Amino acid sequence: MNILNTLSIETPHGYREFRLVHGDLAEEMADLVIFSAHAGSGRPLGTALYALEYRHGSLELENAGLVLSLSGHSPFRLAPEPGFHDSPAGIYALNPRPGSPFKRLLMVRLPGARHFASEDAAVDAYRRAVQGTFAAVAALEFIGERYPTIALPVLGGARHFPKVEAVTTLLEAALSWLRISRHCLRIHFVVYEQAELDAWNSAMDQALGRTFAGDGDYSAASAELRSRLTDQIDALLAEESETGLRDLLHDLKAAMARPENELSIQHFGVLGRLTAEAMAARLCRDLGLTPGSNAFGNIERLEKSGSIAAWINSYLHSLRILGNESVHLTERDQRTPRTLAAGDLIVILSNLARVLDFYRLWQAQRTQGETKDAE
Repeated sequence: MNILNTLSIETPHGYREFRLVHGDLAEEMADLVIFSAHAGSGRPLGTALYALEYRHGSLELENAGLVLSLSGHSPFRLAPEPGFHDSPAGIYALNPRPGSPFKRLLMVRLPGARHFASEDAAVDAYRRAVQGTFAAVAALEFIGERYPTIALPVLGGARHFPKVEAVTTLLEAALSWLRISRHCLRIHFVVYEQAELDAWNSAMDQALGRTFAGDGDYSAASAELRSRLTDQIDALLAEESETGLRDLLHDLKAAMARPENELSIQHFGVLGRLTAEAMAARLCRDLGLTPGSNAFGNIERLEKSGSIAAWINSYLHSLRILGNESVHLTERDQRTPRTLAAGDLIVILSNLARVLDFYRLWQAQRTQGETKDAE
């Protein structure tokens, strides 16, 4: 699995994450896999369905249970036209075969875009189908099923639905579910075709209104900070043993190696947010405090402990806030400024540099203290 794009949010139930990934849906290690298939007569067909059955055996579609209808008199019906009234469009639950890497499957039977009267009608139908899909997931959680990780392809992606509208719809529904679900921790949208990666990645950036580094006034400062951060990360990787932090440091280093015109400011905001959360949780543990699932709460615990300088806590809070700015899909036009800009990238990078400097100092002092205690 290769992560193409990420989006992270803080919720009342803890930190949640959305990822656009390059991979094979049939090989995803997810609790719940959602895939789409056509809604015509006869046995459902679809690329994802074929891949799942090829790797894991027959899904016994004849035993699929309808969770939510997308036709007839359903409030989620895709279109009012008579031709859709008796359509098998809907969300169906399937049990995977023993030994499969997932607990449950949901099949979304969705007509292709060409079956609707206009592009607007197709987009509206797609929105209803995606909303219905997460309504079905909510119904399953309500009866006690737990799916910490959900994986799905970009539903209907091969059926000519407009990419930006499709990604926007998927993001809105996914974020809504991540905010309210007590048990879902992350959602992976999986793209398989290599030729489609750039288009879907770009569509996600466009849907989020993401901006990219390229302002000449900040280019030199950005390059210098990224070089400094790369050196810091290399030094930390030589010392750090905690797997989660090491993975995060590798992600940061990979992001900084991209060309300047491909540096998404919001993506760095997300990485900064993840760093702040990981550092706050680690520092809480070092101080004998029990970290919670909420980054804000953990930073507040550090502040109350009196062991961390106030300005370090302010850097952590700043990274948390800037990272949260990646998720305002509907509110952006109501704010001034509307989105993060090149100057904000400098703030993110400089805060990251100071937090990593502090972390190395903190670990060095702890090591010295442990050595003295041993003597």
